[in-house]
Amino acid sequence: MDELFSTTIEEQYIQTEDVFHKLFSGNTFESGKEYCFEDGRLKVTFKTKDAKEIKLDYLGLCILDAIYSLALKGILSFTVDMIAKVLSGNENFRATAQFKEKIQEQVDYLKDVLIIIDATNDAKCKSNARKKRNGDCIFKGYVLPVEKTTIKHKRNGYVDEGYRIKDISPISRYASFQNRMFKVSNEILKVKGVNNTLQNIYIKRFLIRRIYQKGRKNKDISFLWNKKGKRGGLFPMLGFSDEECNTEYFQRNTKPRIKKTVEAILNHLKNKKVISDYCEYKTKDSFSVSGFTIIYKF
Repeated sequence: MDELFSTTIEEQYIQTEDVFHKLFSGNTFESGKEYCFEDGRLKVTFKTKDAKEIKLDYLGLCILDAIYSLALKGILSFTVDMIAKVLSGNENFRATAQFKEKIQEQVDYLKDVLIIIDATNDAKCKSNARKKRNGDCIFKGYVLPVEKTTIKHKRNGYVDEGYRIKDISPISRYASFQNRMFKVSNEILKVKGVNNTLQNIYIKRFLIRRIYQKGRKNKDISFLWNKKGKRGGLFPMLGFSDEECNTEYFQRNTKPRIKKTVEAILNHLKNKKVISDYCEYKTKDSFSVSGFTIIYKF
C-alpha cells in the first residue's frame, strides 16, 4: 500500500513535439511495424502482446503530460481523480464517473503498450546527446510505465485504488531531452465560462501547446480547424472525420460551439498576457472562418 501525502500541483508540463501530437490523434498503428516521421528524423515502433493494432487518441497524450508533471513534483502514486484534476488545472474539479472511466481505460491500455523511439537520425537529438554526455538517442519502454496499487491518503486515512509510477514514459523522456516540455501555470488552464468537459480540456491543451510550440519568436500563429491536404488541425484531433465536418448539423451546431469555446480560451490567454491578440482566419477563396490567427508580439 502506498501512502499519499500530496495530491495537487500548481503548475504542470505540456509537451510540444509535433510527431507525438500527430500520433495521438485517433490514429491506428500495427504492432511491431516501424513508422517513419519527418523524412526519417524520427522512427517509432509500437508493440503489444494482446492485439495486432494499437489505437492512440489525444486523451492518452494528455495523461502522459499529467503523470510527468506529478512525477517531477515527487508525487509517484496517483488516482484517476488526481489525473482529472491535473488535466483541468483545477484542484476542486469533480470529474464525472464517465470522465474518470475514460481516464482509467487509457491508463490500463497504455501501460501494456511498448514503444521504441529511434532518434538516431535527428541532428538535434545527437547534438543534445553530446552536450549531455549521453550518446543514446533511442528511447524505449512502456508508453505508460505504471502499475496498479492501493493508496492510503495520509490526510484523511481514506484508501483508494490507484497506480504507482515506475518510470518516466519514453515519450516524455524524449520530449524533455529535446527541450520540448513547457511549464504552464494552472491559472492558464482555468478559463472562466468554459466547463471542463473532455472536449474542452482537449481544446485548451491543444491550443496552449500550439502557442508554446510556435509563439516564442514573436510571430503570428495559425490555429486551424483542418490542415489542407494533411490529417491535422483541431477538428481531426477532436475525432471528427472529414465527412462529419461537412454535414449540415456540424456546420450549423458543432462548429459554432467549438469556435465559441476557442474564442473564450483566447480571450482568457489574452487577459493573462500569454498572447497579445487574435483574429479570425479566412482563406482567400472562402468567406467562412477556418480558424484563428494568434498574434504573439510583446
